[in-house]
Amino acid sequence: MENITTIKLCYIGMPHEYEDLIPGELYILYRKFDKHYQLIDSPKKYKKEQFFIYDPENCLEDYDLSHWEEIYGDWTIPELAPKIDAGGRQYSGLRLRRLTPLLTDDRIQEIDLNTIQWMGFDLPDRLLYENCFCCGGNRTKNANLTQLGLLLDGTTTYSGRRYRSMDGKHRIQKAIVQGYTSFKFYVFHIDEIKGYFSDYPNLINYLPEDRNHPEEDY
Repeated sequence: MENITTIKLCYIGMPHEYEDLIPGELYILYRKFDKHYQLIDSPKKYKKEQFFIYDPENCLEDYDLSHWEEIYGDWTIPELAPKIDAGGRQYSGLRLRRLTPLLTDDRIQEIDLNTIQWMGFDLPDRLLYENCFCCGGNRTKNANLTQLGLLLDGTTTYSGRRYRSMDGKHRIQKAIVQGYTSFKFYVFHIDEIKGYFSDYPNLINYLPEDRNHPEEDY
C-alpha cells in the first residue's frame, strides 16, 4: 500500500460502476493498492482499471454533445438512446477526456476532409476560417495541427457525410486554409463508444448556467 496525495485520477466510468463518482470527473488519489485506489475523502476502494492518471498536457478537455444547436443545427446522434428535455429536444453528451486511454496509434486514419461533417462546414466562408464567428478567427489561427482531432464513424449525419467531427473544428478549418484535402484523425465507431454518452447533468460545467466562470472558453 502506498500513500499518494498529489496525483489526480480521471474516472472513466465504463461501465459506470460507482454511483458516487461522476464519469469524466477528476479525483485526488489517497492510497494505491495492488488492484484498487482509495480517493481523498472516501473510505471506499475502487478498481484501478476504472481510472487513468490525469496529465493535463495529454488529455482531452472538451465535450461532444448530441443535441440541436442554435447555430449549427441538428447535431443529434440518432444511434443513441434519445434523452428528451422539457422542451421535447433530444440531448446527450460525452466528456471527451474519458476517451483519452483509447487514443492509440492503430486508431489513426488519413481522412478526406470532404467526408467530414464538422460544425460550421455548411456556413458561408464569411463566418469561417480567419473570420470564424465563434472566436473571431483566433482559435483557428492558433490551432495546433499536431494534436489530432476525433471523428465518429457509423452514425447518421444530416449532411450524409460519413464522419461526424467530435473534436477539432478549428484544426479542420486551419488545415483547409493551409491547403490540405485530407488529414489524420483518431476515428471511433459509434458502436464502441455509445455507452460513454450520458445526459447533461453528468457534464459538469458545460451549460452556461452551471459554470463557475462563464467567461472561460469551453
